[in-house]
Amino acid sequence: MRWVHALLSGRTLSLEAAPAGSDDELALGALRAVEADGTPAARFADATELSRRLTRRASELSPSTRALVGICLVRLYRLSGRSHLALNALSQVAAPVPSELQAWRAWECLLAGAPSVSSEAVATGATAFADLVSASSEMLEAAKQGERPQFQLALARARRVELEWSAPRREMEALAALIDPELATSEAGVLAWRAGTNAEVPFGLQSISGEKTETDAEGYVLVVPGKRAVRFLAAGVRLNQTARNLAGPDEAGTGGTRTESALAVLALCGEEGISYAEFVRTMYGISYVPKRHQGMLDVLVHRMRARLAGVAELERVGSTRLALHVLSPFVIPDGRTAVDVQQRLLRVIGTFGRASAQQASKVLGIPRRTAHRLLQQLAACQSCRSFKAGGRVLYSINDLSA
Repeated sequence: MRWVHALLSGRTLSLEAAPAGSDDELALGALRAVEADGTPAARFADATELSRRLTRRASELSPSTRALVGICLVRLYRLSGRSHLALNALSQVAAPVPSELQAWRAWECLLAGAPSVSSEAVATGATAFADLVSASSEMLEAAKQGERPQFQLALARARRVELEWSAPRREMEALAALIDPELATSEAGVLAWRAGTNAEVPFGLQSISGEKTETDAEGYVLVVPGKRAVRFLAAGVRLNQTARNLAGPDEAGTGGTRTESALAVLALCGEEGISYAEFVRTMYGISYVPKRHQGMLDVLVHRMRARLAGVAELERVGSTRLALHVLSPFVIPDGRTAVDVQQRLLRVIGTFGRASAQQASKVLGIPRRTAHRLLQQLAACQSCRSFKAGGRVLYSINDLSA
C-alpha cells in the first residue's frame, strides 16, 4: 500500500515506477488516473480501461490490490457523473477492506450517495482522512435534518482536518457550498452550477441528496429579496427554514414540475428577467413564434403566478420580457435537475449489486409492472442485464469491461 501512502501524503505519482505486469503496476496506474485532472469524459475513459484491466487480472491480484483498484473505479465513475456505475463498483469492493483504505472507501461511499457511510472508517482510529469522513457525514446529516448550528459545527470540524491529499478537502468544501447557498465559494464549477449556467453537478455530487419527498429534483433554487437567486442541492432544503417551500402540484392538484422549472429559470435570471424568446427556448426547446405560442406561454404564466401567491409577483415587461419581483424568501425545485425513473432504477441496481423488479419498485415507490417494463427496456439497450437466480429474474449493471 505504499502508493496509497504516497497519494495521501500529497506526493506526485508521475515519476514513480513499478515492474510491468505486477500488482504494483496496476495499483499505480489506478492511483495515477485518480490523481490526474480531467473532464468527465476523460474520467469515464480512464474508468473503462481500468475496469477492463481489473477484469482480465482479477484472479491474479491480491485482495488488497483488488480493493484499491475497486475504490479507484468508484471515484473515477463518480467524477465522470455516472453515479449508478460508482454505486455498482462500490458494491463489488469485497470486505474486509484493508485498514489503509477504509477511510477512503467510506469517503467514496458518502459522496456516491450510498445509503449509509460505514462506521469502519471511524473504527480504524485517529487518521486525518477518517476525521474528514466523520465530520463531512455529520455535516450532511445535519443539513438533511435542518439543523444549521450542527451543520456549521461539523463544517468547522471538517475544515480543521489537516489532510495532505488536497482532493478530498476540495470536495468537502464543494459539498458544503452546494448544500448551503449562503456559503461563499471560489470553486468555478460550483459557482456555475449554483448560477444555473452548468447542468453538471461538480465532482459527481448529484447523488448525495438522499431521500426525496415533494419532488425528484436534485436541485432547488433559493430566492431572497435583493439578492441573486442561488441553486443548491436538495439535501440543504431544510437549512433554509425562513424561506417558504413552493414545491408541490399546480392548482389543479396534478403535475407542477414544468411550473417549478419555469420559476427556477426565471429566478436565476435575476431582476432583469428573460425575453419571451429565450424563456420558451429554455423551457420547450423551440423557437418562439408569438401567434403560435402565446397561448401556451399565457397558461404557464398563469400557473406560475398562482404558485407565487404572496411571495413574489411575476411581471410582463412591455410585450417581450418576463421578470420576477420578490416579496419574501422562497425555495423552488428546479425540475431540470430531476432524475428520470430509469436512472433511479440503475442507481438501485448499483446500490445492491443486483435487484429484482419487485425490490426496485419498493425502493422507488413505483408499481412493480412499471419497474419491470423499464428494467426490460434498460436491458434491451444494454444498460443492465437480466438473469435468473432462485426462480426470480434479477438485474445487474452491465460490465463495461466485457
